Amino acid sequence: MPNLLFAALILALIYFGIRHLASANPRQLAGQLRKIGGVVAIIVSLILTLRGGAVIAAPVFLFGLGLLGLGHLVGMSSPFGGKSPGQKSSVRTKIIEMELDHDSAAMEGAVLAGRFAGKKLSELDLSELFELYELCRKSPDQSARLLEAYLDHAHPGWRDQYGGDQTHKPGSSPATEMTRNEALQILGLDGDATRKQVIAAHRRLMKRYHPDAGGSDYLAAKINEAKDLLLAGSS
Repeated sequence: MPNLLFAALILALIYFGIRHLASANPRQLAGQLRKIGGVVAIIVSLILTLRGGAVIAAPVFLFGLGLLGLGHLVGMSSPFGGKSPGQKSSVRTKIIEMELDHDSAAMEGAVLAGRFAGKKLSELDLSELFELYELCRKSPDQSARLLEAYLDHAHPGWRDQYGGDQTHKPGSSPATEMTRNEALQILGLDGDATRKQVIAAHRRLMKRYHPDAGGSDYLAAKINEAKDLLLAGSS
């Protein structure tokens, strides 16, 4: 009977996991799979403990904590890059500030100017985001490019809907020179970051936001620019 219950539990987790992943944003699948694996590992460790296998259960439990990003609770580092849990980066323009999560590749933004000032991008529907996009396109900075990156992430296929009503091409805002503080914010680093930390942060972010991994050309370019600027200053 215990074996039957265990098998039923695993099958239920797999079923609901597949249903959830089928509707998830492809860019967040890796983080979600890691969390599901962590939960399964912890459940397996508890079952092993109840069945007298505590010696085997302990490392399985610790591995599960690591997958969930909770390894720091027992003094262990993450098995995926050794970064601190919950580390985030930010990219800011005159109209939008975007936050990038190193663990899940999730993106969230805050509107800094215009009719939607004070709201999160996730609180706006697509028509409101298009209205904000029109404002961003009038800004001389990279606001439009940054919002495009968010739309590509949160609303795949938005260009088809937007292009049906508009005649101009997205993404024509001119670039501006990056400062050291902006570079540090993009890589999620402190002012005293070492060369090794810069390289590690760049590698970690590119795994999440490179176009080949479902990211955007704009974000990848900003991450590369931030790395180059900080490394040039450390040489």
